[in-house]
Amino acid sequence: MLTGYNLKARLYRKAIVSIEAGSVKLATWSLSVFGGSVLIIFADSYLRASDAHHRLTYLLFLIGWAFIAWSMHQGFKIAKHTKVLELHYSDENVLITILQKCNASFASQLKWFQRGLLVFAVWLIFYLIWWIGSDIPKPK
Repeated sequence: MLTGYNLKARLYRKAIVSIEAGSVKLATWSLSVFGGSVLIIFADSYLRASDAHHRLTYLLFLIGWAFIAWSMHQGFKIAKHTKVLELHYSDENVLITILQKCNASFASQLKWFQRGLLVFAVWLIFYLIWWIGSDIPKPK
């Protein structure tokens, strides 16, 4: 039979594991965004600006990558906290501390991921404006 103490500890562990699962999803999405943005730079099958002024928008990638990297760093902190969970399986006070740290790290991970996506969206808007507004010669 579960006592109130064991039930609380079980609920805290369940919440921590749930946060970790969400963090893993965000890390997967972060790697996908990073890989896709690197592919954009090295691919040659799409139109790119020929003048340096318009190519400066690619500097936004550095900011986006920094935000995505910081997001992933927060995910690594969550993974570290969940390893501590295994050592303090039933200590309610430690579980509360771990849950608070995981929750704060996940909120930060999500915030930085969203900021990274926003930077790439701004680049895409600049690219679309350039693409629509410029005279692009047709291939022969």
